[in-house]
Amino acid sequence: MTTLYTSIASRRLWAVLLLLLPHTCIATSTPQLQAVPVQEAGGFTFRFEGGIRFPKKASGVSSLPYTSGAFFVKSVEGEDKIWIAGKAKEFAIAQYTLPEPVASTKVADYPLAIQQQPFTAVGPAGLRNDANRVTGMAVSDGRLFVNVAEYYDAGGDNLNTTVVAADAFNLSASLGPVFKTITGKAHAAGWITPVPAVFQSLLGGDQIMGNASNFPIALRHSIGPSMYIVNSNDVVTTDPKGTIPALPVIDYSLKSPLHPDQYNESGTNDMWTVVSKAFTGFLHVKSRSYMVVGSSGGHHSGLGYKIDQDNGNRCPGPCAKVHTDYQNYFWRYEMDAALSAPLPSLIEPVAYGELPLFTHDELIYGAYYQAEKQRLYLLLREADTTHPAPLPLLLVYHLAWNGPQPDIKDTQ
Repeated sequence: MTTLYTSIASRRLWAVLLLLLPHTCIATSTPQLQAVPVQEAGGFTFRFEGGIRFPKKASGVSSLPYTSGAFFVKSVEGEDKIWIAGKAKEFAIAQYTLPEPVASTKVADYPLAIQQQPFTAVGPAGLRNDANRVTGMAVSDGRLFVNVAEYYDAGGDNLNTTVVAADAFNLSASLGPVFKTITGKAHAAGWITPVPAVFQSLLGGDQIMGNASNFPIALRHSIGPSMYIVNSNDVVTTDPKGTIPALPVIDYSLKSPLHPDQYNESGTNDMWTVVSKAFTGFLHVKSRSYMVVGSSGGHHSGLGYKIDQDNGNRCPGPCAKVHTDYQNYFWRYEMDAALSAPLPSLIEPVAYGELPLFTHDELIYGAYYQAEKQRLYLLLREADTTHPAPLPLLLVYHLAWNGPQPDIKDTQ
């Protein structure tokens, strides 16, 4: 069997996973390898439960190498199912059954997910000036909701943001390019997560849609993680020529970013920079907060645009001055503060910072929180090097709140 010693990158991940095993503490000379089996961050405890791999071969019009990172997990009849986007440019989705994660020092020991549905196209692949990337998805009442974006929307005028497949368990017969537009467009059309029942009457919807400046052309994005409240029935019933209603609770812009010093010229911006990305945001009942997970960079060395980094690499766009100055990150918002803010941009996270769950050489590329099991799934894009072409790796964490228990009676 192939172990993590097959490459330098693999050896790094091996060291991290070894550190993640309970009661294990092994020193390493690589500074990025600072992971522990139990990590505290933002009032939460992250406890590593194990990893899951994906098979090399896939059926359908795409495959998993170079995935766009968007996925959704749901328990169905006692089994965990994942809907996941394929290769970014191929604009397709498949469904797998997930085994229970296994904690091991070898990625090869992780169990394989089983493909249940072939990769099915959301729309024509490779289009320019139209939606061509999957950014988020969710299953609701048997339907698959899919948010999409145009990767390089220079004019910021793409209106195709949302697709509904009538049968999430038969994508080949129900997923097709009938696009709708969500209020806020690219500001909202990213991850989709449920609004817990206890918050639905207060917020007026049962789903959250959110996004951040994950793609080029910042003018069209929220410059910071967003949170829009949506009613799933509106997503289904809105005519393709209409606009799906959505209420912005948290939302930013170029004029009103989460942090004004996007290139960290002051050297003091530890919150959000021009290279920050967010991949999921979810409401957590016990903490009464909105937790966002992603990655960030340039907080230590500063940033530049199309510069030569310290290792001689010429960046095609914004990047950190030091090539290793990238970290996995979180941002936690208090919901009471967000709901009382006079504008959606006048709210800051109450806690934020690095999320050192594993080596920062492997940045998070997708994330989803499964509330019923209190599991946070993190997708690493190319961490499974047991195949000739690196595949994504799914790491699973149990998430527990350690802070005060807020009164949630007024949310009923």
